[in-house]
Amino acid sequence: MADHADTQPPIQPIQFVPMKGSPVIVGQRDQAQRIRDAITDLQVVIDGCAAQPENRLVEMAASLARHCSIFLRKMVLNDSHNRHLLDEDFCRTAGLRFDRIRRISDDRRTLTLVPVDSSGGFMQATKLNEETRQPEAVYRIPIGPQRLSFDVQWPLPGMADWRSQPTPENPWKIGPEELFDAQSSPSPGYDAWLGQQLVMFDNRGITLKDVIRVVVNTEGAHSPPVERLMLPQGDEDKTRFRVIRDGEIHILGHIMVSGVRYSHAIVIEAAMYLYRQLTRNESISTPEDAGEILQINSAPEAVFAAGQNWLCFDGGLGMALGGGEQSITHTVRAPR
Repeated sequence: MADHADTQPPIQPIQFVPMKGSPVIVGQRDQAQRIRDAITDLQVVIDGCAAQPENRLVEMAASLARHCSIFLRKMVLNDSHNRHLLDEDFCRTAGLRFDRIRRISDDRRTLTLVPVDSSGGFMQATKLNEETRQPEAVYRIPIGPQRLSFDVQWPLPGMADWRSQPTPENPWKIGPEELFDAQSSPSPGYDAWLGQQLVMFDNRGITLKDVIRVVVNTEGAHSPPVERLMLPQGDEDKTRFRVIRDGEIHILGHIMVSGVRYSHAIVIEAAMYLYRQLTRNESISTPEDAGEILQINSAPEAVFAAGQNWLCFDGGLGMALGGGEQSITHTVRAPR
C-alpha cells in the first residue's frame, strides 16, 4: 500500500502579506455576549439615573441621551470604523421585529416661537496699529434687523400624548410608548425601522436615523464644534461642511421641550425601546433583573397659555453685519 504522504499535493511556495504586531487574539466573545455587555452598560446608567431624586431627571437627560447614543451606535449604526451588533442575520435568527413610529393625527395646533426679534442698530469697532497696538481708526458698522421664528405643529413625534395640560399626578413622559406604536405591524429589520421619517423640517424629511447619527457624531469624544452652521466661501474644511450639510437636523435638535432637547428625547426613547426589545428576547438571555426602563417626567405650568416658555430654542442668529435685513422662519411638523 502506498504511503499516505505520497497522495498529498505538493507544498506550494505561497507568499503571504507581511504582518506586524502580536499574533495574540483578544476579546473573542460571541455576538450575543457583546450585546449583553452593551445592555449592561446602559443598565448601569439607567440605575444611576433612577437613584437620583425625581426632580433631577430632566437636568440629567442630556447625559442619559449621550449614553443612549453609544448604545444605539453599537447596536444598529454601521460605519467604516464600527460594525453594528444587530446585523440582519442576527435579527432574523432572534426573531427581532421593530414597531413603527406613532402617527400624529391631523388634530394639531401651531405653536410659534420667536427666539430672536431685533430692530438692528450699530456696532463700533476700533482698529489697532499692528506695531504700537494703539487705536488707529474707529468704524461704525450697521447691524440689520433680525427675526428668527419657528412654527411648530404640536404635538411632535416622540411626544404623541403631550396634548393637554400635564399635572404632577399625570405628567408628560419621555418613554418608548410616546414614539413607537406597539399596535402597528412591526417590520423584521432595523433598516426600515431606522429609515422611518420622523419629522418634516421645512421641506426636508428627517429620519429617525438622521437624529440618532447626529447625536452620536457630535456629542461624544473628539466631536466637532457645531455652534456655527456657516462656512466662508472657499473654505475646504470637510468636517465643518458635514455639519453644515446636517444644519436642519442640528437646528431641530436644539428645540427645547420642557427642559429637554428634542433630539435627546428621541435618542432616549429609541434606545429604551431597543433595550426593551432585547431584554425580552430569549436569544439574548439577559438576567431577569435587567431593570425597569427609566421614564423622565415633566409637568410644565400653563402649557398653552400666552408667554409659555416650556417650548423654546437653544440658539440664536449671527449678527446681520452690513445692515441687511435677516428674517428666517422654520416649520416643524410630523409627516402627514
